[in-house]
Amino acid sequence: MKTLLFVRRENFKQFITKFPVTSLILAINIIYFLLMKLFPGINDGETIFKWGAYYVPAIQEGQYYRFITPIFMQIAIPHLLFNLFAIFLFASVLEDLIGRFKFILLYMIAGIAGYIATYLFSSSDLSLGASGAIFGVLGAFLYLSTRSSLLDPASKRTIVPMLVMNLIITFVEPNISITGHLGGLVGGYALALLFRIDRLRQR
Repeated sequence: MKTLLFVRRENFKQFITKFPVTSLILAINIIYFLLMKLFPGINDGETIFKWGAYYVPAIQEGQYYRFITPIFMQIAIPHLLFNLFAIFLFASVLEDLIGRFKFILLYMIAGIAGYIATYLFSSSDLSLGASGAIFGVLGAFLYLSTRSSLLDPASKRTIVPMLVMNLIITFVEPNISITGHLGGLVGGYALALLFRIDRLRQR
């Protein structure tokens, strides 16, 4: 059985080889952020709108791609670094456990679910960030922690406290999309159940 799943020991080349989809997601986030900084609008609001942020009036006019593009957008360096670290640490493990195809489907659909939840249940007009997709990954781990032997006991014990801590931050910190995080979390758990990810590597 694998142990200490959330500890990364790979060097750069090994990480890219072992986790190609996670590496691609990390690269897209970094490149997207750099492009936003290199080719901005006249202010931050115009910049994020120009680059595809979630924006209700635009979605109502048919720009449905805005449910997808903000998954790869971060507004500032601390936001970028925090989300990159979460993707590096957690998404890589999930990719390895359930396979590349199931992982990218879960990551993307959970991210979209977060923005759809915001569209349906929030008054927020403008949003961006990978947090919904990241919470989808956490939702998948929550599912695995109760139903699977894929996770070692030490890793299982970290999941609920880690999730609780992130939920506290979600509700305490200002300017965080509560519906985006919860929508991603529920979406990730539901997709884990639908895909039966606890059985994929036990056949």
